[in-house]
Amino acid sequence: MTINGKKLNSEFKEGTYFTVSRNWKKGNVLEYTMPMNIYKETLPDDQNKVGLLYEPVVLAGKLGAPAVKKTDISVFVNNNNQAKDWIQFANKKTITFTTKVNQSSKLTTLVPLYDIADDKYMIYWDKFSTDEWQHKK
Repeated sequence: MTINGKKLNSEFKEGTYFTVSRNWKKGNVLEYTMPMNIYKETLPDDQNKVGLLYEPVVLAGKLGAPAVKKTDISVFVNNNNQAKDWIQFANKKTITFTTKVNQSSKLTTLVPLYDIADDKYMIYWDKFSTDEWQHKK
């Protein structure tokens, strides 16, 4: 965090508020840079259903077609548990990602959930190991 370009020498404590006490003047600029990481959240009752976030943005997979078929829905197929390795940036400015070909069953575009209005989308995907996927097919 900086004020007018100067770094604040304060400790941030997770789960608390951060207070900046000073006499503010017109034109003062407070900047906070939040680390943005890709991570997954699983459903409480199913560890193989995962949602992806680009902290704190919920990512949604665009399904596109008006009539979505089961074959249009992507699943993650890999033995890697690190969500950051499953997707890649397509456009950093618009926070658009695509699934990596070797990590999912089909290429899917992911965008912030707040950018989807009338499109069909999904926010939770099935995740399989390569062995589980072979048995599922």
